[in-house]
Amino acid sequence: MNLIFISDEPASSWFHTASEALLSLGKLRFLPAIEAPRKIFGQKCDLFIIDASTTKEDIAMLVGQLHCAQQETPIIVVTTSPTWRRARAVFLAGAADYIPRTFDKDKILSSCQEALTRSQRFSSKSAGSDDG
Repeated sequence: MNLIFISDEPASSWFHTASEALLSLGKLRFLPAIEAPRKIFGQKCDLFIIDASTTKEDIAMLVGQLHCAQQETPIIVVTTSPTWRRARAVFLAGAADYIPRTFDKDKILSSCQEALTRSQRFSSKSAGSDDG
């Protein structure tokens, strides 16, 4: 699996914890938020994880750009300060989940696994609904 971690602070202790938690899922690649939409062009990604707490970029716009580029790929937005307004904006833009930042590796891993499972179920239903 190809996971893209979008953060503007790759040296943070949370990024290190999340990276360790997600190693079992596959290859984890880091991208700064401002470069992510351009850098993912033409690449197949299985999951995007955005650390919204580390960037000054408009998170809803970033989610929208990633979602337009790869509609089948789930996007998880992680934040230290969740708000209903931001949650609504990122869900409308295409995010699969919006979660508070945690240092619990099991919670990080389970959130990502759940998003991947939901995405695979949706893809399977969409593919099977074509009656021709």
